[in-house]
Amino acid sequence: MIHRVYSDLPSFKPLVFHGGLNVLLAEKSPGASDRLTRNRAGKSSFVELLHFLLGGNADPKSLFRTEALEGFRFGMEFDLAGQQVGVERNGKAPAKLTINAKDTTAWPVSPSGARQPTISNPDWRIVLGERIFGLSG
Repeated sequence: MIHRVYSDLPSFKPLVFHGGLNVLLAEKSPGASDRLTRNRAGKSSFVELLHFLLGGNADPKSLFRTEALEGFRFGMEFDLAGQQVGVERNGKAPAKLTINAKDTTAWPVSPSGARQPTISNPDWRIVLGERIFGLSG
C-alpha cells in the first residue's frame, strides 16, 4: 500500500492514502464550461512520479530532470514486504535513491551510508523485483 507521496517542491500537494480504495480525481471548478477539460490536474504526472520512484529510467528528457524540477526531492512511503519504507529521488542525481527502512538485512542489496542510506537505481530495481515479485537475480 502507498501511504504518502510528497515533495519539497513548494507547489506540490502531498497525497495521503488510506486503507481501501483510493481514487485520484480532477474536479472542475464551479462555473467551468463543458469545453474546459480536466487536463493539467496531475493525474499523469502522478503515474510518472510512481515510475520515477520505483526505479524507472530518468533519461535527460525525463520530467524530473527538467531545469524547473531537477533540484527538488520527490518521495513516497509505502509497504514493501511487510515493512513501511520511504524512498526519495531527485533529477540532479537520478542514479541514487535515498532509502528509509528499519531493516534491510533481508534485501538482496542493502543501502549504504549511515546518515542517509542510498542505493543505486539498478540495485533498487533488484530489491523491488525480489521483495515484490520473488525474482532472483
